[in-house]
Amino acid sequence: MATGRAPTKALCNGDWELGGSTADNLSVDGIKKIAVAKTALKKRKVVDIWHNNVERVAWPSSEPFSTGRYASSVDDVSPQGYVYIHGKGAVPTYDPIAQLPLSLLPLPGPGGTPTLILQPTFSAANSRGLKNGLSLAHGAGRAMFRAKALSTLAQKYKGQNISEPRSTDTQGTWVICGEKDLVFEEAPDAYKDVQAVGQDLVDAGAAQVVGWCRARISYKVRNETR
Repeated sequence: MATGRAPTKALCNGDWELGGSTADNLSVDGIKKIAVAKTALKKRKVVDIWHNNVERVAWPSSEPFSTGRYASSVDDVSPQGYVYIHGKGAVPTYDPIAQLPLSLLPLPGPGGTPTLILQPTFSAANSRGLKNGLSLAHGAGRAMFRAKALSTLAQKYKGQNISEPRSTDTQGTWVICGEKDLVFEEAPDAYKDVQAVGQDLVDAGAAQVVGWCRARISYKVRNETR
């Protein structure tokens, strides 16, 4: 998403702030506008990755996955043929309802760094994805604990606004965040190199890197119940 000016938090009216207000702060017309916007965003969504989820999946698969074939319905298969996969810090490589593989998955780097586009591998060598639990890394992963990142990076970037791209970086990322501490906790320095993580997945035979992209706007909020 490109923008010619700094992002603003205002939406619908001057009393409402993104991530900091509830529907009580809006008029009926404003609430309708937000509902319409959410519906439009859902149509554009590629994949929704949860940090922590449990899924019931067929295990093991009787034959290699095929993007042109649907597996049997869950109701038609004995419960003994299923396991529950707890994905914490991992993203599923398939659609559990259709029992079909996902052709592309993002591997996000921290704000301002590329997001790799991965193609999960289903081969005899990795037992059709079973060796990696039908999962891939959901992000680059932290290299620093939050407390260390806050104390270290707040000093390193003292007096600098790391929420804005550098003037020399015309393709940089704007970070929208109302909590200054969180900006340092989630700074790129606090995370592993996404390129190295992607290469680890390739070396393990779990995926192939087929492309990359970079966000123009990154929105962060600690309290997700807002």
